[in-house]
Amino acid sequence: MSEPGNPEDEDLPPPYEEANTQATEISQSPQPAVDPTASASIIGEECQEPSNQSPTHQSNVVSSPTSSPTSSQAAPPQGPRQRRRQRGPKILNVDALNWAIHSSYVQKNFETCQDFISHQLKQTKGQCEYAHYIQGHLHRHSGNLSMSLQAFKKAMHLNPHRHDNGKQVARSLFLMGRHRSSIKVYEQIINAGVRDWHITYSMGVAYSMIGELQEAVKFLEESMQLQKHDIIFLQLAKVQLRQGNLQGAVNTLETALKFAPENADVLTTLGLLYLDMGESKKSFDLFGTSLMHDSTNPNAILGAASILQKHDEYDVALVKYRLTTETAPDSHEVWNNVGMCFFGKGKLVAAIACLKRALYLSPLNWKICYNLGLVHLHGKQYMSAFQFISASVNLNTENAMSYMLLGSALMYLDDYRNAEKAFVKAQELDGANPLIHANFAALLYNSDDFARSSEMHSQFEKSLENSNMSHEIAKDVQKLSDAILTALQLGV
Repeated sequence: MSEPGNPEDEDLPPPYEEANTQATEISQSPQPAVDPTASASIIGEECQEPSNQSPTHQSNVVSSPTSSPTSSQAAPPQGPRQRRRQRGPKILNVDALNWAIHSSYVQKNFETCQDFISHQLKQTKGQCEYAHYIQGHLHRHSGNLSMSLQAFKKAMHLNPHRHDNGKQVARSLFLMGRHRSSIKVYEQIINAGVRDWHITYSMGVAYSMIGELQEAVKFLEESMQLQKHDIIFLQLAKVQLRQGNLQGAVNTLETALKFAPENADVLTTLGLLYLDMGESKKSFDLFGTSLMHDSTNPNAILGAASILQKHDEYDVALVKYRLTTETAPDSHEVWNNVGMCFFGKGKLVAAIACLKRALYLSPLNWKICYNLGLVHLHGKQYMSAFQFISASVNLNTENAMSYMLLGSALMYLDDYRNAEKAFVKAQELDGANPLIHANFAALLYNSDDFARSSEMHSQFEKSLENSNMSHEIAKDVQKLSDAILTALQLGV
């Protein structure tokens, strides 16, 4: 008969159950089937030995488990007792799927990444910092800035000592247009003892967005001390330009070229600044160097083509502009310059078509309205010219040439009184421009005010001597002046 089993053995893990099973099999070795009531006599018969057997052997047989009814009162023999293994509390690993989240995110499998994040946040009850961090990036990538901000705030709440969480919160606030709130978060990170050029650079950009340019320059210069990076130089040059410090911006970009001589953006921006300063040769060289490093840079192509256009190389400039339209088909600057190239070649219809496309892309650009008014004025469409020039004046009230063209259009529309007001305003804004004096003299002559016309012609000759006007334009203006003078002499 098998011995009674231990009730605790059923709850043990498999290794312990296997050990007990082996022990049970050992205890169940073949034995004769007996009646329990007659167990003593049978065993006695079986255990009879020859007379020469020692009594000790008999006593050993009697003490066997089935030798006597009194054996049931004793504890059954058992194998070595196994201690039950105590199971501790289950510890949840909140970072179990971080590797899968990171892998799917860097591979741009955003749907799979979102599935991993949802599963991880559900398993950890929202306690996984990295899942919130990546989810914030996913929301930002999809354009949902408010949800992105909430995700980064949760990550920062779980781990406030990780400064990347705070930086992303500040970045989300900046993208939402809450620049002052963004600055406050950056200041908290700096007060914690973190010195990072990304933070000071972002603070400089934020200050420039709210118009505090001096503070912007301060933080950008501090960022430059921590790291000499291209974007810091470019941003500092932009802020200096907004301050009116053109030479300072040029010096900043010249310094940037020492650290990044092959940066196409730095070369192009510096070329544009030299172009504004009238140094066409330097700017053209910089545009050429920029195109050597980036042959598709639209700003470099646009700058080089504009220089060619100023030198009446319209066909070469149009070839350059054609390359730009392939990389930047929606650039209003390109279509504006293409239109003026056609205007220079005398193709007024093509010029108007290109300029109207530019105006469609940028409807509030005063330069495009000015050029459209000029082309219509040459096409003798004076009412259309008046409409576009009026729009240009309303968009920019500080451009003297716009008032001059407005006066010319009104003169052709026989509105001499308002035309004279426009010319007077142009003189107030730029009294040294010979073009304004020449056209004003023509208006006064057409309105039969010969005395004032002769006086205005004298001012024109003085201003022409002191002007830096190009030779070609000066020749055209001189022809107009000679015609006015001849008419005045004949009138006298």
